[in-house]
Amino acid sequence: MTDRNLRRALARAEVYRLLAAADLPGPFVEVLQEALSAPGKLLGAPVGSLWPDFVLLCCAAASGGAWQMAVPAAAAAEFFALALDLLDEIEDGDASPLRERHGTAVALNCSTALLGLAFQALGSTEPARSADTFSGASGAAVLAQAMVTATGGQHLDLTSDRGPALDQDGLLDIMARKSGALVGGCCALGATMGGASRATVALYSAFGRHVGIAAQLDNDMHDLWEAVTHGAEAAKSDLRRGKQSAPLAFLRDTMNARGDQDEPALERELWETGALPYAWAVVQVHRAEALSLLERIAQTAPAPGLPLSLLRHLTESMLDQDQPPADPGSAP
Repeated sequence: MTDRNLRRALARAEVYRLLAAADLPGPFVEVLQEALSAPGKLLGAPVGSLWPDFVLLCCAAASGGAWQMAVPAAAAAEFFALALDLLDEIEDGDASPLRERHGTAVALNCSTALLGLAFQALGSTEPARSADTFSGASGAAVLAQAMVTATGGQHLDLTSDRGPALDQDGLLDIMARKSGALVGGCCALGATMGGASRATVALYSAFGRHVGIAAQLDNDMHDLWEAVTHGAEAAKSDLRRGKQSAPLAFLRDTMNARGDQDEPALERELWETGALPYAWAVVQVHRAEALSLLERIAQTAPAPGLPLSLLRHLTESMLDQDQPPADPGSAP
């Protein structure tokens, strides 16, 4: 079993342990397990969730190699991220298999329970100590701050659809408050469990924020491309919903695009306006910022080595430097 498989297996076991220990009705636990087993989640097959990886690798880097004490925090991160995902799907009107099967009320109750489980999990952790480390309750404080920041970003996101078009700075601010805050919070949580100082935890948080922004931009870029090449109506797309995103705003700024325009025209304009190359370039800027922060973190690490190398590999694999989808006009 590889170290990554071991980390994920222990995080999965901790999720099952916490669910079993919770004083919840059996049928409700089954619904929670269903949500946690969805594609891309920790209990799914194959495992797609990266939240435990960020928590445990940041803990290992901050502590000089130890990461086992952060396993409950990794489970907390999984609960936390899924809770906010469920809320986001409901608030945005996105497709939600859990809500479609069990109803909105049950989905909302699952989100509430998952948040409770996240903070319950953190109650069983004890971070490593250093002269300038946080208190024992700091793990909960880190996630609470991420949640508060993310709700502010979600408010701006929800209300932007009814207001004037946002500029690129406004859209990047939303991404920093949402995806940036969540990934940054998980990285800060891991560093806190590893006993990092306040100043070092801030570096881990900034690293995660740039990863989160880049990942969201990359998702928006591919969302827009899929919408115009495979049918906007069939996709869970920003284009179909009229939702503002950085590449779509760039596109609309230059051609005043609307969701009812024909797909071939949009497909062509994605390149002629520079919308896709622009989004790809911004992804690379934040990728470079994240990797630069890892270099700064390495200067503070007790024993720089494998954990930081694994964090670097994780970041690079998430945000590779492949060019955006090919210009349709360049095909022979």
